[in-house]
Amino acid sequence: MIAITSIKGIGPNSALLLKKNGFASIKDIAEASIEQLQAIPGFGAVRAALVIKEARRLLAEQAPSPAPTPATPPEPELIEEPLVASLPELISEIEKEKKLAKKEKKAKKKAKKEEKKKKKEEKKKKKEEEKETGIEKSPKKEKKNKKGSDKKKKKE
Repeated sequence: MIAITSIKGIGPNSALLLKKNGFASIKDIAEASIEQLQAIPGFGAVRAALVIKEARRLLAEQAPSPAPTPATPPEPELIEEPLVASLPELISEIEKEKKLAKKEKKAKKKAKKEEKKKKKEEKKKKKEEEKETGIEKSPKKEKKNKKGSDKKKKKE
């Protein structure tokens, strides 16, 4: 029996995660769906697809291949076709998700900027209204001259 760690991209930690989630052998992984592996932390769609493909390859190498007889044509390897066909679709889907996330981030940033601008305008408008009505936030106090000129005015 071949160890799970012989699959490219599977080290001791990933092997432990796979075993804890019911994938104790290469055969279990080869028979798994992408969605099943995606349920395991650290396994995205692309990694799951690659791991399954590699497990299927190793499993095919391990199995003894009978010598083909002239009457029986060799069977095509159907196991990998759905996986290979879906890989470009998965990559395309991931790229779309990245673009969408980037757009959402940009939209949030724009909304935040507009909100900040709106608050600034409201503050400016409020200041203008205070000036028009003659109400100020804090009335300015007359500054006294350091030499005491206010006292001189009182004496006169």
